[in-house]
Amino acid sequence: MKFQKTILATFATLLFSYNLQSEETNNTSKKSEIIKEIVSEGENCKHNAIHYATSVERYPYVKGLLDRKEFTLYELNSQCQTALHIAAELGNVSILNLFYDYLGNFETVNSENQTPLMTAVKNNQHQAVLFMVEKGADLSVVDNDGKSVREYFNIYGDYLTQKILRNNDNKQALSKFENSFNEKDTRLEELRSIIEEKEVRILDLTKNNADKELIKALQEEVSILREKIRSLEITIAKQKQELEELRTLRELYDQNVKSNVELSPAKRIEFLETHVPEDKDKEYDKLLENFTKSDESDLNKMSEELKLMEMLSKPQYKIKDKN
Repeated sequence: MKFQKTILATFATLLFSYNLQSEETNNTSKKSEIIKEIVSEGENCKHNAIHYATSVERYPYVKGLLDRKEFTLYELNSQCQTALHIAAELGNVSILNLFYDYLGNFETVNSENQTPLMTAVKNNQHQAVLFMVEKGADLSVVDNDGKSVREYFNIYGDYLTQKILRNNDNKQALSKFENSFNEKDTRLEELRSIIEEKEVRILDLTKNNADKELIKALQEEVSILREKIRSLEITIAKQKQELEELRTLRELYDQNVKSNVELSPAKRIEFLETHVPEDKDKEYDKLLENFTKSDESDLNKMSEELKLMEMLSKPQYKIKDKN
């Protein structure tokens, strides 16, 4: 009877996890609320196979677990960290890219409302920081202590980490400048079109011997518009030259940052803050060895022992009734 209850609980957990995974792209805000509920239940910060696989940086094992949809990337380990935070602390871009493919963002938070980018910045994992920034990681998120992502750059970032942020800010500033330039160019075409319409009307009125005062007023309007066009053309010509110079400088700066980041490999961390080994890791390690020996083209061919171990390792979520 006890065994049956365990199996039922396991399958209930499995079903819950699967439903979460299938709704990831449409229910991000809902997921954030679920995370808060999970974090509030301290006992639900539990170590499982996907946390361990990430901590030992075994890409095929991590991907295999995700492909089977028996785990989500919102689950918290014993340190109340997600697998994304572990990968961020390690600076493992390959695994972060895998997680990005599943989630489409890096907004998953831990129990302190810290994003993976905050963790990467805190550890000055340059390649991971650059990767997440270029993928559009939100820089406005604030942790439970009120510190924003930008403050993490200022407080914890070394020279290169801060340079990555400056490079991103420069790109954003250039993008705004380009938009402003394009808007002026669009306005210039609009004014030219208005002049053409007014000149056609003046010709028609002149042919029909219309009121001379009306024709004169329209001619004055055209004269004023032509003056605006000349002024706008001068401004656009200056901005075009500035824009070309800025693009060249930005490209050089961007190349410099990326070259420096490429020469800065992930820092090896002997003792992770985001993941502390547990005794069950020995069991995971044995299963992992068997798993990685299997045919990678068919990652779903795993032993029943591995499947059972993963299911039983999953935290039993308790979602609070908000009513």
